[in-house]
Amino acid sequence: MPFRCSHAVGYAGWIKDKESDLMIPVRSCNLVKTPGKIFGDDLIHGSSGDEAATPIYWAWGANAYGGSINTYFMTALWDGLLKDWCLEDRCTPRSLIVSPDGVEVHEYVDCYVTSFRLASTAPTGAGGTPVDLSFDIAARTRVVSTETSASYNATGPADLDNAPVPYWRTSMSYDGFNSASVTPAVTSWSLTVRHNTFSIYVHDGQQDPGWIKQGLVIVEGECVLYHPDGVPEPVDSITEANHTPYSLTITIAKQGDVTFTTFTIPYVVITEYSKPFAGTSAPVVRTVRFRGMGDATTPAISIT
Repeated sequence: MPFRCSHAVGYAGWIKDKESDLMIPVRSCNLVKTPGKIFGDDLIHGSSGDEAATPIYWAWGANAYGGSINTYFMTALWDGLLKDWCLEDRCTPRSLIVSPDGVEVHEYVDCYVTSFRLASTAPTGAGGTPVDLSFDIAARTRVVSTETSASYNATGPADLDNAPVPYWRTSMSYDGFNSASVTPAVTSWSLTVRHNTFSIYVHDGQQDPGWIKQGLVIVEGECVLYHPDGVPEPVDSITEANHTPYSLTITIAKQGDVTFTTFTIPYVVITEYSKPFAGTSAPVVRTVRFRGMGDATTPAISIT
């Protein structure tokens, strides 16, 4: 009779959104409970010698729940869960059902996205990579769950929405990268949005946080630019000589080259634009880092 270990190998683990029953295919996940402990070393306790001078007490402290989920950008996952939850509905909690081994199952209650990151890099030869997607989660608590995994369809001709989007279906556009004669090409880009999330602990007889709140949205990005005639120095959206603001857009298409989603940053502030020496057989590129800004009526980033 065949034997199967009850605690399976990694591919038997799974995550799903409880409200929608949507499965989240992941590359890695480290959602955990961090048990709070308080260690003290400030009690005078009558040690008789140097060898006995060690801490003598500890107490239970505040717990924290959360971690990172790493996957690829897939249209079904983005449209079905993350597009709204990552930004527009960032203050709306959701519950995630998590099983690292297919046996132990927990529900992470009142989860919030604390940050998310998209990254895409063109290869130097055949092949390449899909668009990376990672997001960080903070939860108010977790409980043992009896939920089971939902069905998940493998990538196939009839289910391309569950296929990772490759790098070449993305583009970045910003007029502040260009000069009158040169429009550089983007060889890689990344976008990070942080919510500056914080937890509020109160004197209520519980070790778990009472609330999780979202803070100020910070938008940051990076890209690598190349052109055989050299890459000009980038400029901010608004300069003393130009009062027509440049906006930055990142577009991701799906099968059939149909635009699927667009990230728009209305104002860009360049924070770094290094152009280091290259090796003897390497192209000279410029790495640009930037911050996204908004105004009284326009957020620093919008997703459509």
